[in-house]
Amino acid sequence: MWIGTADMPDKSDKWRIRMVEGRQMSGGLLNMVDTLGSYLQQQGQLCDRLEEIADSLPDSADGVLCIETANQMVRMIKSAHSFEEEELFPAIMAAVEDRLALEPVFDRLKFEHWEDEENAACVHEALCAFAVRRADSNVESLSWMLRGLFECLRRHIAFERDHVLPMAISLTARQFD
Repeated sequence: MWIGTADMPDKSDKWRIRMVEGRQMSGGLLNMVDTLGSYLQQQGQLCDRLEEIADSLPDSADGVLCIETANQMVRMIKSAHSFEEEELFPAIMAAVEDRLALEPVFDRLKFEHWEDEENAACVHEALCAFAVRRADSNVESLSWMLRGLFECLRRHIAFERDHVLPMAISLTARQFD
């Protein structure tokens, strides 16, 4: 259901024109819809890589992939969460009539962001340690950590894809009615 075409968010393109729900649209909230779609896609790909690593433990795991994934993971997750909390959520709150109904939803998502970032930091440390000192690593623990992180991220992504993204798309469409 993602609208955008870019692999990475591009905040410089503020006046893109897209078709949303059959209407030609442009502007800031649409740009946020694109950015959210891109971040959700990137996080989904991250989950796939984490699952691939977990499935390959201990003998087939690629140490370079472990380090690359660990180093990209924390930065990407924090970037996505910062965008949502600092730009998207406030824009949606400003555009809706019933702000009180959305406050607990966004508070929950913010708490999940904090949990995901903390878990990602722990997974980062464990993945790097495994890549460097494979024999000293607790592979079973690492596998559980990886699976715990990607399962939580997938649930979070699904909620945002099923609820937040359609809400933003709907608000974007209403801006141009």
